[in-house]
Amino acid sequence: KREENYWPVAQKLMANPNFLKDIQEYDREARLTEKKIEKIGVYTKSDIFQKEDELRNVSAVAFTMSSWVSAMEKFYWVSKEVQPLRENLASAQKKLGEVEAALKLKQAELKAVEDEFRKVETELRDTQDRKETLQREYDLCSLKLERARKLNQGLGSEKSRWYDSSILLTDVLKRLIGDVLVSAGMIAYCGPFTSLFRNGLTSDWVKVCNEKNIPSSPIFKLEDVLGDQVKIREWQTYGLPSDSFSIENAIIISKTSKWPLNIDPQGQANKWIKSMEKQHNLHTIKLTDSTYMRTLENCIQIG
Repeated sequence: KREENYWPVAQKLMANPNFLKDIQEYDREARLTEKKIEKIGVYTKSDIFQKEDELRNVSAVAFTMSSWVSAMEKFYWVSKEVQPLRENLASAQKKLGEVEAALKLKQAELKAVEDEFRKVETELRDTQDRKETLQREYDLCSLKLERARKLNQGLGSEKSRWYDSSILLTDVLKRLIGDVLVSAGMIAYCGPFTSLFRNGLTSDWVKVCNEKNIPSSPIFKLEDVLGDQVKIREWQTYGLPSDSFSIENAIIISKTSKWPLNIDPQGQANKWIKSMEKQHNLHTIKLTDSTYMRTLENCIQIG
């Protein structure tokens, strides 16, 4: 029986300087075939390959080569089992890539829709804010319009009174020169006199104005010409009597440029002035007061 002897060929192969490099860079994926594996299977199943310890004792190199061959055989059969899984993995990865690409496309579309939604949402909020602002302005304008309507109605009812007032003021303006002239005379000369004597003097002055063609009121009243009703009511709250003579005296005191001397047997003017000037820290002194000079000096300095 003929036996194949590969030892001389193996010696030449192992003598190649690049033998170790060739083994390390052996392309087992491409070069291992089932035909080669079946051919080396005859040797790997032999007793020599199975007795690793004996083979190691005989030759370390032979043991190493046998281990490499056994490893290549095992790799082939494992690779053959794993190959369908690899193909399935590649197919799954391909499908995964396609799905991920489609997912990215859908995500981009979703992002565009979300951006558009946020834009529309922002516009909606701005529109709602604008609507609320316009509604507030509308309510305010409606309120102003209603107030203006009521004011117009109220002013319409005052039209007749204003018309009468304008006629009265026009007449007062015409008689202003004579009335002021008589008022000046009364302030300058009528202070010491009684009410009856004052009325007589003012009546005579009115007649003279008429003779000189100076327009004036037919019946003169100092209160009507120089009196301020608000001020008069304030004086009365401080104790001024409400009769016309007292009111005339108060007007003369307030309008004159001189310091008035009050003849006040009943003490009414004294009480009124003290009450009115109390808020201004009025000081009352007599010649017999021990602090007369000091009080006078302080009042002159301070006011």
